[in-house]
Amino acid sequence: MEARIGFLFQSDINKAALATSYETKEEAGLLIHQLKPNEKGNIKSIKVRKQSGKVVSITILSVISNMFYNSTVEGMITLDDNEEVSSYEMSGDQKVWFLSGTKLHVEGKVK
Repeated sequence: MEARIGFLFQSDINKAALATSYETKEEAGLLIHQLKPNEKGNIKSIKVRKQSGKVVSITILSVISNMFYNSTVEGMITLDDNEEVSSYEMSGDQKVWFLSGTKLHVEGKVK
């Protein structure tokens, strides 16, 4: 389970090196942090959905692509009325150049 949750912790875009790499916009209950064009970074977007002023979900899109490896992973954290994590889900595809691709899908509930 630790490796699965690690994806979520590695999605931190508040690092000093990334300070100018993302643009942020708001749309009807959604706060979107999007990697700017021509910027380098694996985290392409983080979307924070709010209802009644409380965060209800966070969606993260990670894309890694080079000559030998391609990986796309989307993860979502769902929060309860107290803004505590209630569940998480991740799905994606990974492909190493000379191997067949792998699909992943993980779901978990927090009690």
